[in-house]
Amino acid sequence: MPILRNRTTAVPVENMDIAIKLSKLIDETWCTNKDYYAAVAIVYNPENKKLILLERKEFPGDPWSGHIALPGGRKEESDKNSYFTSLRELVEEIKSINPREIIHLGGMKTYISRGVYQVIPHIYLIKNIPELIWSREEIERAEWIDIDELKEIECPPEKTPRCFTTNKFKKIIWGLTGRILGDLLSVLKNDEA
Repeated sequence: MPILRNRTTAVPVENMDIAIKLSKLIDETWCTNKDYYAAVAIVYNPENKKLILLERKEFPGDPWSGHIALPGGRKEESDKNSYFTSLRELVEEIKSINPREIIHLGGMKTYISRGVYQVIPHIYLIKNIPELIWSREEIERAEWIDIDELKEIECPPEKTPRCFTTNKFKKIIWGLTGRILGDLLSVLKNDEA
Protein backbone atom coordinates (compact mmCIF):
# COMPACT_ATOMS: atom_id res chain seq x y z
CA MET A 1 0.00 0.00 0.00
CA PRO A 2 1.45 3.46 -0.88
CA ILE A 3 2.61 5.59 2.01
CA LEU A 4 2.73 9.38 2.36
CA ARG A 5 4.84 10.74 5.17
CA ASN A 6 4.22 13.83 7.21
CA ARG A 7 6.42 15.29 9.90
CA THR A 8 5.10 13.01 12.64
CA THR A 9 4.13 9.64 11.18
CA ALA A 10 3.76 7.55 8.04
CA VAL A 11 0.13 7.14 7.07
CA PRO A 12 -1.17 4.70 4.44
CA VAL A 13 -3.12 6.38 1.67
CA GLU A 14 -5.69 4.09 0.11
CA ASN A 15 -6.85 6.73 -2.34
CA MET A 16 -3.57 7.75 -3.97
CA ASP A 17 -5.34 9.22 -7.01
CA ILE A 18 -6.84 11.95 -4.79
CA ALA A 19 -3.41 12.81 -3.36
CA ILE A 20 -2.04 13.01 -6.91
CA LYS A 21 -4.93 15.26 -8.02
CA LEU A 22 -4.45 17.55 -5.03
CA SER A 23 -0.69 17.69 -5.57
CA LYS A 24 -1.42 19.73 -8.72
CA LEU A 25 -2.46 22.57 -6.40
CA ILE A 26 0.78 22.52 -4.39
CA ASP A 27 3.11 25.49 -4.82
CA GLU A 28 6.43 24.90 -3.06
CA THR A 29 7.10 28.64 -2.68
CA TRP A 30 5.13 28.52 0.59
CA CYS A 31 8.27 27.08 2.21
CA THR A 32 10.22 30.31 1.75
CA ASN A 33 7.48 32.98 1.73
CA LYS A 34 8.02 34.96 4.93
CA ASP A 35 5.78 37.87 3.88
CA TYR A 36 2.48 36.03 4.30
CA TYR A 37 -0.14 37.42 6.70
CA ALA A 38 -2.15 34.29 7.46
CA ALA A 39 -2.62 30.62 6.60
CA VAL A 40 -5.65 28.35 6.42
CA ALA A 41 -6.10 24.58 6.58
CA ILE A 42 -8.08 22.49 4.12
CA VAL A 43 -8.77 19.26 6.01
CA TYR A 44 -10.13 16.75 3.50
CA ASN A 45 -11.36 13.19 3.90
CA PRO A 46 -11.11 11.56 0.44
CA GLU A 47 -13.18 8.49 1.31
CA ASN A 48 -16.25 10.52 2.31
CA LYS A 49 -15.39 13.56 0.15
CA LYS A 50 -15.78 15.91 3.11
CA LEU A 51 -13.90 18.97 4.35
CA ILE A 52 -14.19 21.24 7.36
CA LEU A 53 -15.83 24.67 7.10
CA LEU A 54 -16.64 26.90 10.03
CA GLU A 55 -18.66 29.99 10.82
CA ARG A 56 -16.65 32.66 12.58
CA LYS A 57 -18.19 34.49 15.54
CA GLU A 58 -19.27 38.10 15.11
CA PHE A 59 -16.74 40.62 16.48
CA PRO A 60 -16.96 44.40 15.95
CA GLY A 61 -14.11 45.67 13.79
CA ASP A 62 -13.14 42.21 12.48
CA PRO A 63 -13.52 42.22 8.67
CA TRP A 64 -13.91 38.39 8.59
CA SER A 65 -16.42 38.38 11.45
CA GLY A 66 -19.32 36.00 10.86
CA HIS A 67 -17.90 34.60 7.61
CA ILE A 68 -17.99 30.95 6.54
CA ALA A 69 -14.32 30.02 6.32
CA LEU A 70 -11.63 27.39 6.49
CA PRO A 71 -9.82 26.95 9.81
CA GLY A 72 -6.90 29.35 9.99
CA GLY A 73 -5.64 32.73 11.02
CA ARG A 74 -2.79 35.20 11.34
CA LYS A 75 0.82 34.19 11.66
CA GLU A 76 2.56 34.61 14.99
CA GLU A 77 6.20 35.48 15.50
CA SER A 78 6.96 31.90 16.63
CA ASP A 79 5.63 30.37 13.36
CA LYS A 80 8.57 29.22 11.21
CA ASN A 81 6.48 29.32 8.02
CA SER A 82 2.88 29.11 6.82
CA TYR A 83 2.71 25.36 7.47
CA PHE A 84 3.24 26.00 11.19
CA THR A 85 0.66 28.80 11.12
CA SER A 86 -1.96 26.62 9.42
CA LEU A 87 -1.38 23.70 11.79
CA ARG A 88 -1.33 25.87 14.93
CA GLU A 89 -4.53 27.64 13.92
CA LEU A 90 -6.21 24.36 12.95
CA VAL A 91 -5.66 22.74 16.34
CA GLU A 92 -6.54 25.98 18.17
CA GLU A 93 -9.86 26.30 16.34
CA ILE A 94 -10.83 22.64 15.85
CA LYS A 95 -9.97 20.94 19.13
CA SER A 96 -10.85 17.42 17.97
CA ILE A 97 -8.22 17.26 15.20
CA ASN A 98 -5.17 15.28 16.23
CA PRO A 99 -2.12 16.51 14.24
CA ARG A 100 -0.74 12.94 14.22
CA GLU A 101 -3.78 11.76 12.27
CA ILE A 102 -3.49 14.14 9.33
CA ILE A 103 -1.19 14.16 6.33
CA HIS A 104 0.18 17.49 5.14
CA LEU A 105 0.34 17.50 1.34
CA GLY A 106 1.69 21.05 1.10
CA GLY A 107 0.77 24.68 0.63
CA MET A 108 -1.13 26.11 -2.30
CA LYS A 109 -0.39 29.34 -4.13
CA THR A 110 -0.54 32.59 -2.19
CA TYR A 111 -3.95 34.28 -2.35
CA ILE A 112 -4.49 37.99 -1.78
CA SER A 113 -7.37 38.91 0.52
CA ARG A 114 -8.87 42.40 0.75
CA GLY A 115 -6.27 43.62 -1.72
CA VAL A 116 -3.28 43.40 0.63
CA TYR A 117 -3.21 40.29 2.84
CA GLN A 118 -1.19 37.29 1.63
CA VAL A 119 -2.89 34.06 2.73
CA ILE A 120 -1.52 30.57 2.07
CA PRO A 121 -3.86 27.55 2.21
CA HIS A 122 -2.42 24.17 3.25
CA ILE A 123 -3.96 20.85 2.25
CA TYR A 124 -4.27 18.04 4.79
CA LEU A 125 -5.75 14.57 4.31
CA ILE A 126 -7.51 12.81 7.16
CA LYS A 127 -8.62 9.18 7.23
CA ASN A 128 -11.20 9.28 10.01
CA ILE A 129 -13.86 11.93 10.50
CA PRO A 130 -13.90 12.90 14.18
CA GLU A 131 -16.84 14.65 15.75
CA LEU A 132 -15.95 18.34 15.57
CA ILE A 133 -15.20 20.16 18.79
CA TRP A 134 -14.27 23.79 18.21
CA SER A 135 -13.06 26.87 20.06
CA ARG A 136 -16.20 28.55 21.43
CA GLU A 137 -14.28 31.84 21.72
CA GLU A 138 -13.71 32.27 17.97
CA ILE A 139 -16.03 29.85 16.21
CA GLU A 140 -19.83 29.85 16.11
CA ARG A 141 -19.90 26.34 14.68
CA ALA A 142 -17.99 23.94 12.45
CA GLU A 143 -19.24 21.28 10.04
CA TRP A 144 -17.99 18.49 7.83
CA ILE A 145 -19.19 19.44 4.32
CA ASP A 146 -19.58 16.95 1.48
CA ILE A 147 -17.94 18.62 -1.53
CA ASP A 148 -20.83 17.45 -3.74
CA GLU A 149 -23.17 19.57 -1.58
CA LEU A 150 -21.23 22.74 -2.39
CA LYS A 151 -23.10 24.55 -5.15
CA GLU A 152 -21.49 27.41 -7.02
CA ILE A 153 -23.85 30.36 -7.47
CA GLU A 154 -23.71 33.79 -9.05
CA CYS A 155 -22.35 36.17 -6.46
CA PRO A 156 -24.59 38.96 -5.15
CA PRO A 157 -23.26 42.45 -6.03
CA GLU A 158 -21.76 43.01 -2.56
CA LYS A 159 -19.79 39.71 -2.58
CA THR A 160 -16.59 38.95 -4.47
CA PRO A 161 -16.39 35.83 -6.64
CA ARG A 162 -16.43 32.88 -6.31
CA CYS A 163 -19.58 32.11 -4.31
CA PHE A 164 -20.96 28.83 -3.00
CA THR A 165 -23.85 27.62 -0.89
CA THR A 166 -24.39 24.49 1.19
CA ASN A 167 -27.36 23.26 3.19
CA LYS A 168 -25.17 23.20 6.33
CA PHE A 169 -24.85 27.02 6.46
CA LYS A 170 -27.44 29.68 5.67
CA LYS A 171 -24.76 32.20 4.68
CA ILE A 172 -23.01 32.44 1.30
CA ILE A 173 -19.41 31.24 1.12
CA TRP A 174 -17.55 33.94 -0.80
CA GLY A 175 -14.35 35.95 -1.12
CA LEU A 176 -11.08 34.24 -0.23
CA THR A 177 -12.75 31.03 0.95
CA GLY A 178 -14.84 30.92 -2.22
CA ARG A 179 -11.76 31.34 -4.42
CA ILE A 180 -9.84 28.62 -2.56
CA LEU A 181 -12.82 26.23 -2.71
CA GLY A 182 -13.27 26.98 -6.41
CA ASP A 183 -9.67 26.00 -7.15
CA LEU A 184 -9.91 22.92 -4.93
CA LEU A 185 -13.19 21.72 -6.46
CA SER A 186 -11.95 22.29 -10.01
CA VAL A 187 -9.26 19.68 -9.33
CA LEU A 188 -11.28 17.26 -7.19
CA LYS A 189 -14.26 17.17 -9.52
CA ASN A 190 -12.21 16.91 -12.72
CA ASP A 191 -12.10 13.22 -13.67
CA GLU A 192 -9.18 13.89 -16.01
CA ALA A 193 -7.01 15.63 -13.43
